[in-house]
Amino acid sequence: MSDGQFRTDGPFRTEVPVRFNDVDHAQVVYYPKYLDYCHAVFEQLMEAGLGRPYARVVIDDGVGYPAVNVEVDYTAPARFGDVLDVAVTCDRLGSKSVTLRYHMTRRGDGVACCTARITVVCIDMAAFSGVPIPNEHRRFFEALSRASASAD
Repeated sequence: MSDGQFRTDGPFRTEVPVRFNDVDHAQVVYYPKYLDYCHAVFEQLMEAGLGRPYARVVIDDGVGYPAVNVEVDYTAPARFGDVLDVAVTCDRLGSKSVTLRYHMTRRGDGVACCTARITVVCIDMAAFSGVPIPNEHRRFFEALSRASASAD
């Protein structure tokens, strides 16, 4: 298990603890919380790959990566106190967009709980319109894409 460090020999790996406020009356993670988890992991991924917090990327580079397409499969419940191991791979890298896959499994029994495929588009924060992915970011996403392919 990685501690959120970017490596070039496989998926980006991190963990997400399931907190009390993440569960619903059925005592399982409320389904939209998985998207919150994905975004939090995206921020970790960007920091690991670019060496600075995602907030600094947005402020200093003037670009952001809003989600434009989301596909999620829920396969098993996660409960308060569980820890989800998350592996992130790059499915597709375009000129202005990237599609990332988040695979979440319960620590302990390894049961897959959720797989999300999210496409984000690079936007100019001032104009709020799509722009080409900056070279520094592209190099990082290319490395993640190669690492993802080597893990297959």
